[in-house]
Amino acid sequence: MKIVRRLIKGFLFLVLIFLVLNIWWAMESQKMVPELGYVNKADEMRISTSMERTLKACPNSPNCVSTQTDQEKKLMRPLVFTGTVEDAQSKLKAMIGEMPRTKLLTEEPGYMHFAFTTWPIPFVDDVEFLFSAEEQLIHFRSASRVGHSDLGVNASRMKKISAKWSSLGD
Repeated sequence: MKIVRRLIKGFLFLVLIFLVLNIWWAMESQKMVPELGYVNKADEMRISTSMERTLKACPNSPNCVSTQTDQEKKLMRPLVFTGTVEDAQSKLKAMIGEMPRTKLLTEEPGYMHFAFTTWPIPFVDDVEFLFSAEEQLIHFRSASRVGHSDLGVNASRMKKISAKWSSLGD
């Protein structure tokens, strides 16, 4: 019984350390943006995408994957579609809408931004999709809002989305 208690205490201690480090990293990741003051990664991403409609580069931390990164470990293949951007966007929106703990934050022609909340510890990850009619590709970026490590959650999520998208076909 004492061993079980010690294991539980040790596990809870490790979870606490993980949370404290992620909160510390979030506070350290604040950035000064001229005329806006201090913003975090998520705000900076929203600001940059609303002006240019490009996906922001992944940071050096391991909590991001993208189809448009120059970091080999974080690079993923874009989703392929046929038909119109509107049809592909509608299909992807419906597919992601079936996933748990998701919220559509922004939807514009050729662009969608979702928030995914992890479980059991409720961290929020931002997932953006940028549709290219010329290439017939859907580029994406999935990144944690706070913290340094995501324990592979963003990569795993995007692999599942990619596999499900491929299985749907046209």
